[in-house]
Amino acid sequence: MTPGVVSSPSQGPARRSALRVVPAPSGRRPAMAVVSVALVAACSAIFALIYLHSSRLASVVGVAREVPQGQVVEAVDLKEVDVALADGIEAVPVSDASEVIGRPASITLLPGTLLSPADVGTAETLPSGQAVVGVDLKPGMLPAGGVVDGEPVLVVLTGASGSAVTATSSRSSSVIATATVVGVDDDPDDSGAGDVVVSVEVPSHVAPLVADSSAAGQAALVQVGGTP
Repeated sequence: MTPGVVSSPSQGPARRSALRVVPAPSGRRPAMAVVSVALVAACSAIFALIYLHSSRLASVVGVAREVPQGQVVEAVDLKEVDVALADGIEAVPVSDASEVIGRPASITLLPGTLLSPADVGTAETLPSGQAVVGVDLKPGMLPAGGVVDGEPVLVVLTGASGSAVTATSSRSSSVIATATVVGVDDDPDDSGAGDVVVSVEVPSHVAPLVADSSAAGQAALVQVGGTP
């Protein structure tokens, strides 16, 4: 026993029971947190690097308004779009926009889509005095077998004769024009409703009437003799 120190037997067990074993602070949890943060940052950097390598920001040509198949593409039909293009996606750069203006649409161009080089055909110069017009036709407004490129047809006004056709004879007052088919889109809006858009080449002076009749749903095509 240490001199000068009196040990009380009654206090010994109580003091021992009051003792608690407190574990020493461990550095493992902070270390794990640091490792987790570093891992997340590394993964983010890797994904960002992969994205930058797999895509590129570019100014390309987009479609501003619908252009029926076969109709000539005009500047007002197009707009500039800045997008990230993944590898393998074909688009027309804004710098090449002038090369597609004046060329016929190979398919019906829908607003909000990007223009690809395959969406337009080769530039063709229309004969003087001719124009190309897209005619939107409901089922029953053209032959059941449809029409094909190069086929001669009559564009007929199905409603009451308007002032624009009163100058023609009474026998042919419903015939707007003799035309040639230059493009056919069997499902222009992917609705499955059966509508068909046919682009026809007509004399320039009747082109506005053909367009108005189509917009009013009063145009039909009649198949006539001739070799496509």
